[in-house]
Amino acid sequence: MNPPNERYTVDLHLHTNYSDGMYTPQKLVALAATTGMSTIAITDHDSVAGLPEAVIAAKDAGIELINGCEISCTELEKEYHILAYHFDPENTFFTEKLIEFKQMRIERAIKICEKLQELNVTVDIKDLIYTTKSAALTRMHIAKEIVKKGYVASTRDAFTKYLYDNGPAYEPKFDFSVAEAVKMIHSAGGVASLAHPGRRTSSREIYKFVAAGLDGIEVVHPEHNQSLQNKYETIARQYDLLQTGGSDFHGSRDWERYVFGSYTIDSSNVAALKLRAMRYR
Repeated sequence: MNPPNERYTVDLHLHTNYSDGMYTPQKLVALAATTGMSTIAITDHDSVAGLPEAVIAAKDAGIELINGCEISCTELEKEYHILAYHFDPENTFFTEKLIEFKQMRIERAIKICEKLQELNVTVDIKDLIYTTKSAALTRMHIAKEIVKKGYVASTRDAFTKYLYDNGPAYEPKFDFSVAEAVKMIHSAGGVASLAHPGRRTSSREIYKFVAAGLDGIEVVHPEHNQSLQNKYETIARQYDLLQTGGSDFHGSRDWERYVFGSYTIDSSNVAALKLRAMRYR
């Protein structure tokens, strides 16, 4: 967590209700403004649907908005997330991939609902699709529906009982490698950064991603203590990686409202992102 400092006013990892966040783009931008943010990136999961609203809200609030998206990857049944920045959201290859991802998420949700039905938990996929509209359908949406129908008291209970990784209603995501994600992002003129490596991603895996063209690594994140931040700063310097970071704010966790604005990075990182993106234009 970074100390209060006018230079540390950048949060490059935020979610809206266009993926699994609680807030609309307008409300999230307003919250960022009241917290003193200078630059933000909305990084919804496999979706850029919230960007048009966010662009207008950020302009009105006097905040710099960087195009963002968090791409879901799965290799050998292990999940990784790649943050995309400064890409063209209208790039044909990029948008076609997101459409493909959306359909695959729906197919995954259908399988999860079928497993839940076997556990006597009825969730209608049509209700989920209607509720999420243009958002990418996530397990959190299913968890909220389980709560809404009274099967459990909270989304945490829904995950603990049914939806946790390899749980009774779990369904793995489709295979999409980090190398493919990096290629997708670069093709749209964007920069690719590994999200929240934490303790789940080994140095060996990171080196493999660097060889695939990875541009950056998320150093600042709520899951990273000072020791991990130091580790990823060292790796970033060693492999000429950009250092990104943010709060991974969703608005659904009680502690988030108390620390929003604390997990930020130096504004100099914004200039470095822009410079790196020029390589792919």
